[in-house]
Amino acid sequence: MNSHLRDRYLGFALQWLLLATFMVALCGCEQPHTEPAGMSLRDSLGIENAEGFRKVLTRREFEFPADHGAHEGYRNEWWYVTGNLRDAEGNAFGYQVSFFRIQLNPEKNDQNGQKKAQRLSRWATNHVWMAHVALSDGGSGQHHSLERFSRESLDLAGVQAAPFNIWLDDWQIVALEDNSWQIAITTPAFDLQLNLKPGKPPVLIGDRGFSQKSATPGNASYYYSITRLHTEGKITVNQRDYLVKGNSWFDREWGSSALDKDQQGWDWFSLQLNSGEELMYYRLRDNNGQAHPFSAGIWVNKQGHSQPISAAEIVVTPIGWWTSDDGSRYPIRWQLEYQDRHWRIEPLIDNQLMNTQVRYWEGAIKILNSQQAQVGSGYLELAGYE
Repeated sequence: MNSHLRDRYLGFALQWLLLATFMVALCGCEQPHTEPAGMSLRDSLGIENAEGFRKVLTRREFEFPADHGAHEGYRNEWWYVTGNLRDAEGNAFGYQVSFFRIQLNPEKNDQNGQKKAQRLSRWATNHVWMAHVALSDGGSGQHHSLERFSRESLDLAGVQAAPFNIWLDDWQIVALEDNSWQIAITTPAFDLQLNLKPGKPPVLIGDRGFSQKSATPGNASYYYSITRLHTEGKITVNQRDYLVKGNSWFDREWGSSALDKDQQGWDWFSLQLNSGEELMYYRLRDNNGQAHPFSAGIWVNKQGHSQPISAAEIVVTPIGWWTSDDGSRYPIRWQLEYQDRHWRIEPLIDNQLMNTQVRYWEGAIKILNSQQAQVGSGYLELAGYE
């Protein structure tokens, strides 16, 4: 097979893996999945399927709000919001709203991300979009997760940088005139109407935003976060409205691969402490389930100044597991040690499985000190355990 046909085959293979699930979603419907997903994390983010796409090879200059928009030529990028909220009666909730842009065919872009040819039809597109939303209800112990897919054509899904707006059908995040963001999500299981106002500026993860995931050149991402967004609004679930307040976290990455051949997944921690400080750490796992040396993170002080965290500076140890219906075991309880700080990580509820096309556990967590007092909240993502 010549290189031209091989590249087309890779692009269409990934396309059909995704589009096999799109037929219902393209009708504007969404539903929780009751069967195990058909795609693995490696299908989506493995280095084996990144041929022909732009690579993340060096540092770059970040510009805001321009970098809230799309980056053509890279295979994957995502916009990720998670948060912990409470109402006046102390009812606790965790929520997730995530948008993913997936480029299907590398041939339609040159190495600078410029399109090589004009689209011949308004229906034609080289991108599909996926969105995941979830709500963890600490009071009822319920976790709701849903996903949607859509083409980018005909403005069914997309993103613009200024003013920031990202959407898939009527699920959206939109910037308001006061620089806050509004989340509007309506589903059969729950609704979110939330206002988010950044409390700190964006921080660049890795080497000034260049996040190398292994020694292989190009297995990397451009990565930044807004680690604290003051959040308030309304959650509707089980036919009841809750007026809530709390904090959210915005995570933003793009690239063409995040897993090398010797890596199977990651454990991602985002911690928001009551002291006004934050810690993020991603523990990449090798094929034996051990911490990979390219694991890394960041510490953000009260004023928003950050410092990187290397794998040698932090110890995370799983101490409790939860088993899903397909037999996958997820480490949902942890001990975390950083400098002179020692915390225990506990889930808000045990079952926070994202039962989506790529299965993963993601949910709200509580941060406890050595006296078992809660000193913060956050989110934990466990990917690659399927």
